[in-house]
Amino acid sequence: MKRHDTLFRLARVFWHYKTRSTVLPYFPIRVWLETTNQCNLRCTVCPNAKDTLSRRGNMDLSLYESIVNQLAGKVNDLNLSHRGEPLFHPELETMIHMASERNMATRIHTNATLLDAQRAQSLLKSGPDLVSFSFDGYDKETYESVRIGGQFDEVFENIRYFLSEKKRLGLTKPYTVMQIIEPSDVSGQYLEKLARFGTTVRELGLDKFYVKKSHNWAGNAPGSYSLSKQYVICTFLYYSMTILWNGIVCPCPQDWYGTLYLGDLNEQTIEEVWNGVQYRDMRRRVAEQDFSGCLCECCDRVFRDSFWGIPTENLKSFAGETLAGYKLVRKLIKR
Repeated sequence: MKRHDTLFRLARVFWHYKTRSTVLPYFPIRVWLETTNQCNLRCTVCPNAKDTLSRRGNMDLSLYESIVNQLAGKVNDLNLSHRGEPLFHPELETMIHMASERNMATRIHTNATLLDAQRAQSLLKSGPDLVSFSFDGYDKETYESVRIGGQFDEVFENIRYFLSEKKRLGLTKPYTVMQIIEPSDVSGQYLEKLARFGTTVRELGLDKFYVKKSHNWAGNAPGSYSLSKQYVICTFLYYSMTILWNGIVCPCPQDWYGTLYLGDLNEQTIEEVWNGVQYRDMRRRVAEQDFSGCLCECCDRVFRDSFWGIPTENLKSFAGETLAGYKLVRKLIKR
């Protein structure tokens, strides 16, 4: 997608966000499309560790094709992961290829436990634009205390092999990120060791090492979080859509259990859902801070330092990835 088209889309999103529109004359520019909600880990920082309610499954390929056909030419990128481990979907690479054929960038966030040599080569061949490795900790003890069910040495080797194969094949993509969630009780010693670990991984060919502030998944994550900052109207409803593996649409990735039903893409089109009664009402409620019976009142994402509604911790990466693209972002954004 040409950069001036992206600028126009972002300007339009910003205008309707600031004017608190409930009906939007455009499609979402970023979509979280959950290929699967299955996961083999029970991480202490993730609601999956206590999720015994959600029915597990993979998105049907025919439903996926219908969705990407509707989004073609209208969306900048697809996050092909949400609650689950995307490599559980046996047709993930086909999904990536189908989106790429329709000129949509694709992103996946993986714990890399299933990323053996064969799957690494298959994934690289499919050509995702971004692969983010979810990897909490800098050694066996710290990693395995958070990533319950994961084996540090095995997973690190999977990532090392993936990066080395990308380099050997001379590929310019995917843009690669390692994300580590910072614990709430972080110490200076922890940060020092984490920084050294980050240097080691970047030397293997990683593009970006990212330490992310923990958040509360709209009250669904363990632990307590302060909501003392001034409320900022959420941007999710103005620029993005979250689609669960079964076609149900919810307002954002923080709605882990899909409690805020906005539509069903097995029965409705994306256009019908995007400006449907439920979506319009949700935009009104968020603008008016009417959270009665709504998980938004527990969400710490709207009580963070922000600029134009975008959390400042995400602003640099969002602007770089959206405007500059993954090829230029390596040069424009300091690692």
